Amino acid sequence: MRQTMIPYLGAAAITIFLVSFFIAPPARGELIDDFNDGNDDGWTRLDLLDLTGVGSANFDASSTQYVISSDGELPVLPEACNGAGAFWTPSLTDPQFANGTVRAKVSFDTDISNAFVALRLDAAGNGYDFAANNAVDRIFVDRLAGFVGLPGGLSSIPFTLETGEEYIIEGSAIGSQLAMKIWKVGDAEPATPQLMATDDTHDSGALWVAAYYCANPPVGGQLSARFDDVTFTVPEPSSALIAMVGCVCVSWMRCRSSSSRRRT
Repeated sequence: MRQTMIPYLGAAAITIFLVSFFIAPPARGELIDDFNDGNDDGWTRLDLLDLTGVGSANFDASSTQYVISSDGELPVLPEACNGAGAFWTPSLTDPQFANGTVRAKVSFDTDISNAFVALRLDAAGNGYDFAANNAVDRIFVDRLAGFVGLPGGLSSIPFTLETGEEYIIEGSAIGSQLAMKIWKVGDAEPATPQLMATDDTHDSGALWVAAYYCANPPVGGQLSARFDDVTFTVPEPSSALIAMVGCVCVSWMRCRSSSSRRRT
């Protein structure tokens, strides 16, 4: 009987392990950029608007916020989405960024403007994003391929967003577990993620911030989103996890001891 309990105890430990990564206080956080120096040194820019012939983008940190915007009005898109973004250059090859949590302060200057932070996203646009779609009041955890997401994303829900308001977006990728939180600056941080998903397609890549707009709704205009206080956190297991692992080990040792006594 005791031996048959071990798989269940192990499963419980694994469950707490996964949950603890998303709800435990972070063990180590790193400020990537607060843009107080007025530049975007350390970031690699990618202007998809220019590459696809839709327009061109500006990247400006002179206001001590990182403003990614279009150079003028953009046309209505026939399909999908388009925009511009930048990745933290060291994160593309540093394995530290393979598992952890990105957090950024984000705001939208126009109604068509949306924003995402991303992890494990390579320069070809393959990876995961955590997006706030201001134009349709919806948030997404998604897997991108060539910067194109899945229909409906990996996970999404309605979420009211307001142009001109500041939000904090937090995206986590731990193993195959993905999670997202978002809340308005000044409000309480949600206790648990609003979105969670499981996907093991990508296990490495860069940390990004990006501004974009989409064919839905079918309107053009000025694209502009702001980013600030970008951080990355490598979490550690919570004390609950440590306690559970200890219990599992003790139970396993007791079962081994009991089994040995029966054999003798």
